[in-house]
This record gives sequence, structure tokens and C-alpha cells, in this order.
Amino acid sequence: MFNKLIVLLSFLSLVVLYSCTCDPDECADKQCESHKYCTVVDKVGICVLKADMCDVAEDCKDANKECNSKHECVDKEVTCNPACKDWEECTAENTCTLKEGKCNVKEDCNDNKECDNHECVDKEFSCNPACKDWEKCEIVNKVATCVLEPNRCNEEKDCMGVSDEIKCDQNLHLCRNHACDDGSKFGCKMSEPDCKDGKVLVVKNTCYACVYPDSCSSCGDGKPLDVYLEKPNCNENTEPALYNGAWTCVDKECNKECNAVSDCMDKEWTIRGQGHWECDEYASCNQIVSDSCGNSVCDSNIGETGGSCTADCGCEKPKDCSQKMLWSVYGQGYWKCEEGNCIEFVESESDKCGNGICDSGEDVNSCESDCNKCTKDDICDRVFENHTNCAADCQCDRVADCMDNNWEGQASGHWTCYFAAGYCVEIADDVNCGNHVCDSELGETAQSCSVDCTN
Repeated sequence: MFNKLIVLLSFLSLVVLYSCTCDPDECADKQCESHKYCTVVDKVGICVLKADMCDVAEDCKDANKECNSKHECVDKEVTCNPACKDWEECTAENTCTLKEGKCNVKEDCNDNKECDNHECVDKEFSCNPACKDWEKCEIVNKVATCVLEPNRCNEEKDCMGVSDEIKCDQNLHLCRNHACDDGSKFGCKMSEPDCKDGKVLVVKNTCYACVYPDSCSSCGDGKPLDVYLEKPNCNENTEPALYNGAWTCVDKECNKECNAVSDCMDKEWTIRGQGHWECDEYASCNQIVSDSCGNSVCDSNIGETGGSCTADCGCEKPKDCSQKMLWSVYGQGYWKCEEGNCIEFVESESDKCGNGICDSGEDVNSCESDCNKCTKDDICDRVFENHTNCAADCQCDRVADCMDNNWEGQASGHWTCYFAAGYCVEIADDVNCGNHVCDSELGETAQSCSVDCTN
């Protein structure tokens, strides 16, 4: 029994001995970089790359990947040579293409857009002659054309289809029944509308309407509007009128456009020439061309605004800049109005000038090919006319254009050019005239200031 036990123990010892002859752990003390791990190959511990990690670009299986500084396989960073512009992007083929909404020329934009400083923006254009205040300028058959604003008219037929009661007020060019009418069309809404801009919902004879609660407060007694879906019978002090799309009774005297010139100054200046607004004796707003514009004083008391007198009040729109100054830089382009200041923008690649349309911001000096026309109507239209192409309307562009004129004033002084109106004006001046310096830049001549300008 004892001998059998010895034999068994000996056998077990041999088993243990042979089972422990394995290779030592070659990775136990192996230090690998963070993007690798250790494995034993042919009894040798080696460091190999973890999944999706790399040392060089060839370690990345995808040809469109590259190895970054963190040993990660990432999308290749494409670079174009030469480098792309700010409005372009570099493709995987290393070519520059336009970013969405960007452009180089007008053809890069759709039909109702134009290219402005590499941005596709809504087209701005001007009609020649300029549209009236009841018209708007639109492109019709590729031509800038004046068309009537909604509910505006030149004759009775323009109001046909509105209502038998509606006629064309040819003084105001408005389709209306009464002086209080705002020109809106009456419409019966069968489903509840979403009333906006301070209007309230009313229901009359199963029809919905959106109305201002005090629609006639500026021209009557300010009582809440009473809405009718049919022409009402009004009392002796009021008359029926269509207002905000519904019938109402309004005060007979409700026909004032203004009480003071300040009521007119938010309106858009639409006529040719520069000047000021006027609230006349009939309480109507009028645009007055005047040589008071150009005296370097923005006089709001007489109705001067940025639109009516850019020369004195700064610009509101690009077209105002043509009234303020001559184009003074080399090259063709157009005006921009930024924060009331006129900026000359020269086009590196012409996307406006040369298209046959006098676009907003262009004038005869910035883009002569598009904006050259002389009407000879005694109004200096600075968009289309200057002293060179239309001396009949524009007496001057600069003071030098005035200095050959006969001086008719009794007092001595100098000439000046009111640029906006294109007028040569005699300025009495006993301060500069008499200083023994003939100042031609100021406009002194031998006739205007003989004491300084004759030997």
C-alpha cells in the first residue's frame, strides 16, 4: 500500500512539472504607448496598434483618412492651392467651389437675386423715369417697369372689380368710396382669421373681420369702430367708408393727410430732385424741390430728411448717395448706404454695372453705361444726369462749372454749387473776399471779388 502511494505521488509530481514548463508572461513588464497594447508573438511580447489607431497614414484602412497627432484615424483635411476665398469651400478633390448662397457673378444666383459682395441678395433696381408714389418698380419682361400699387389707380378702370361703390380718386390715385377710405378691399372671411398688428376679431352676419378697435381715432372722435358687412346708413355727421376691409361710418372731415410737416417726413421721397416736405393748406403732403437743400444744414423744421435732402441729412438708401456727392474713385461700381454714410463700392467683377438696368445705388457717374439720360426738364436728376451729359438740367457738378457765369449780385463774394439741385449760387461774402487772396477753390472770380482777383 505504501509503495503504491509513493508511485502515485511520483506520477503527480511529473504532471505538475510538465504543466509548468509554459513560456513566462512576456507582456508583464512590457510598456506600450497609450494607443497600443501588448501581445505575445512567437514567445515575444510586442506592442501593436489598438483598433482605429495609427502611427502613420498607411495604418488607416480608409484612403480618405489620415493619422492625426493623437494617433487617431480621422477624415483628411483638404487644402486647396491656391487657397479658397472666404465665400468658397475646398472639396475632397482639392478644388474651390462656392458656398451655398454665395456668388461671383449674377449668373450664380437665381432670377430674383443679384450678386452683391459675393452674396446672393434680392434684386434692387430703378425705373427710368422714376415711379410715382402710387406705383412700384418691377421687372416686367426683363424691363424695369412702373406698375400700380394694390388699390391704387390712374383712371376708373383700374378700380373695376373692387365694388360698384369704389371709384378712382384721381387726386390721390386711390380706389376708394370716401376720403377716409384706406384703399383696402372688403372681404368676408368664413373661417376665424388670426388677427395681427393690434387688430381685433369681430363677427357680423356670420362673417369674421379683423379691424383696429380705434381705426378712425386720428380723424374722428376716437369711438370704437362699428363694423358693417354692407354699406350702412350713417347719421348726418358721418358718411360710409371702407376701412381696414369693412364698412364703417366715418367723420365727414376725415380727409387730412397731415396736420404738420412732421406727419409727412416718414414718407418715401419719390420725385426727381432734392428738397423738403410740405404740409399744405389742404392738409396734404407735398414733395418740394428746393435749392435750400445743399446748404450743409439738415433743417427738419422745413421738412428736410435723409431721403429728401441727402446732401444735408445723410443717406437712408443707396440711391440717396447720388444726390450727395460725385463718384470720386477709379473704376465702375455703385453706392452703399451704411449707417447714414455713403460708401463707394467698386466692383472687381461687374455684376451690376453693364447689365442695362440702372440698379439701386448706381448713377451716371458710378455706372455711365446703365444710367445715362438727359430729360431737359429743368430738374437735375443726379441718378441719370450730370453737368457733362445734361448741362441744360445740371448747371454744375462742382464750383468750377459756375465760375464762367456772369456775376449779377450787388455784393462781392464767391460762387458755390448746390450739388443736389445742380444750381450755381452767388454767395455774398465780405470776409473771404477782401483778404487779398483770389481763392478759386472757394469760387472767387474777377467778377465776384475784384478786390482779390484783379491785378
